[in-house]
Amino acid sequence: MKEFSAERQVELDVELEAGDYLILPRTSGCTLKRPPGAKSEYIKLTDSTGDLNPIVELCARDIFRRLDKVLINNILEYSEFQEFYARLNINLTEDQFNKTISKKFCNNDEGGINRRGFIEFWKDAVNIQGESTVLRMFEKWGYDKDFYPFESRCFMLTIHSLKPIAIQIEEATPKKDYDSLVNQIILEKFGEELESKPNVYRLLNKFSEQSYTFSYGIENLSSKAIEITLDCNSSRNMVFSETSGKVVKVV
Repeated sequence: MKEFSAERQVELDVELEAGDYLILPRTSGCTLKRPPGAKSEYIKLTDSTGDLNPIVELCARDIFRRLDKVLINNILEYSEFQEFYARLNINLTEDQFNKTISKKFCNNDEGGINRRGFIEFWKDAVNIQGESTVLRMFEKWGYDKDFYPFESRCFMLTIHSLKPIAIQIEEATPKKDYDSLVNQIILEKFGEELESKPNVYRLLNKFSEQSYTFSYGIENLSSKAIEITLDCNSSRNMVFSETSGKVVKVV
């Protein structure tokens, strides 16, 4: 396991034997989320010349990177732009993309929308649809009204193989909560037991010194569901991945 670290960019290089693997990029995101008690900044999306606010443009570029995730050719083609619209609950046919999107915002010889064209798309959206609509679009892609990311993470995966391999990319869903599974594996293999009650529960903890991160997990050892309360609100100078330092769950 790559030790948790508080860095903007982290690299991990591993050699894998032949087999089937589940690769799950993950981060707590604690230092990326909106600071507790942060006041609204009332960010205006464009300036007097019609250009995007630098913060807004950074978020638009981040969305572009997240969409350009398979070929990584710096071009959003129909399938990738369709994914962008699907999250906005907008249906988009290939013919509509070619006639209304690509035709208007394509500024290259290869077709599709490059990064500059994508920025122009957002400027056009602010001008035609208005700031309130565009703010809702950003919200659906993981940014609050002050553009703090509450789900935005960009991961890059490069695979080198002498033989053909098959890769399947899946969106995380409540039915496939691999993140909880990985948390469980990390705590089991690398954590320590803080407290336990025979045949009732075990409280596990993993402390990462580099990022000064504490991860907690509670295992239900009984045959019945139990309600667990983990209250860390007495901690000071800490940021929580959950909404607050108190978590109540049925396990």
